[in-house]
Amino acid sequence: MNEYKKYNINRHPLSIKGFVVKKEEDYLTVTHKDESYTFKYYDSIPVIDNETINFVGDNKMVVSTTYRNFSNLLKGLEKPFSKIVKLTGTGYYGRVDNNILEMEIGYSHKVFVDIPSNITITNNKKLKNELVISSKFPQLLGNFIYNKIEKRRKYNPYTNKGITVSGKTYIPKKSGKKK
Repeated sequence: MNEYKKYNINRHPLSIKGFVVKKEEDYLTVTHKDESYTFKYYDSIPVIDNETINFVGDNKMVVSTTYRNFSNLLKGLEKPFSKIVKLTGTGYYGRVDNNILEMEIGYSHKVFVDIPSNITITNNKKLKNELVISSKFPQLLGNFIYNKIEKRRKYNPYTNKGITVSGKTYIPKKSGKKK
């Protein structure tokens, strides 16, 4: 009796001005400034008009997630996402050399991290212990920062040392035991 309801919860279609979007079997090809990227979609149908795109489907969560991921892809292609990573501690610093990030973060040895091709890291010119990490893909950026950098030396509120990322809240420095 009940037919499946088609969800189109995104009342504001995405503007695709300046992009060339082509629909294939189960993915979209997005071209912007001579760069081409593919976007795979699941259980939702892209509806492309002249200058807008929207997604329709049976599952509300899948449709909204697909819409948001595609929106982030378009935003990232126009202007890359970036985060500032601070290496806090005496002698802590980071340096980039030939797609390898070299960090001195309080261990007896230096820590080396390979940088993927979709991520760029630059040093802050004034501070050696600040890194600006940017990417066109926000999920890739977040995963790289957490799994490859932040896990190496988590922030310690007692000593006020470790790796912190802009946009996250951390516990301020705690005082020690009181007598």
